[in-house]
Amino acid sequence: MKKVSLTFSISVAVLTCGLRVFADSWPLPTPQKYYSESKRYYIEVIPRELESQLKYFEDKVAKKEPAGSKPGVKDNYCKGIFYRQNEDGRYEKVWERRLSNDVAPIGALVSDSGEYVITFDNWHSVGYGEDVVVIYGRGGKMVKRMALSDIVPPNAHLPRSASSIWWGGKHYIDEKNLNLVLKVLSKWSLEPDDKPEYKDVRVDLRTGDLIKENAVAD
Repeated sequence: MKKVSLTFSISVAVLTCGLRVFADSWPLPTPQKYYSESKRYYIEVIPRELESQLKYFEDKVAKKEPAGSKPGVKDNYCKGIFYRQNEDGRYEKVWERRLSNDVAPIGALVSDSGEYVITFDNWHSVGYGEDVVVIYGRGGKMVKRMALSDIVPPNAHLPRSASSIWWGGKHYIDEKNLNLVLKVLSKWSLEPDDKPEYKDVRVDLRTGDLIKENAVAD
């Protein structure tokens, strides 16, 4: 069962407003390939090209968008190119589209049927924005995009870094029921020897709607 884990680098911890807030480190994003479990399908995510981390931060402070874009790059936006494997073993392009993300998602899943692609969060801003989870269906058509407030209650206490809200674990696709299973952080002391606990939040891939617990098929 294919899972995606959202990870980050923690350096310094401080206590602010009752929440632990960490400094974090973000290398510039690079193109990534995310395969289905069978390897028959994959999506290549090509990030928006940035001039530098410093330029990105300066533009964000100055509220200049798109922040940090590298000059002279044609069609400089985050894009996804979806491929499937032919009978001879070679991959052919099925669709290509601009993705919802500003720079790049930090992870993605591809269903084993090749019908769905799900992207997670945004480079340098996990947990923020309208595209914390985005579901794309056949032909790359967007099914649903979700903010964190669509997934967790507003009073949830989640660990934060200087840039992000760290809410998720190893999400996966329930192929049989056509569900996306989000592993949402429910309990963690943030101590190194403490294992985080997660709650399953199921999403119907066909509609993007959350599934009520009493309606979930095991």
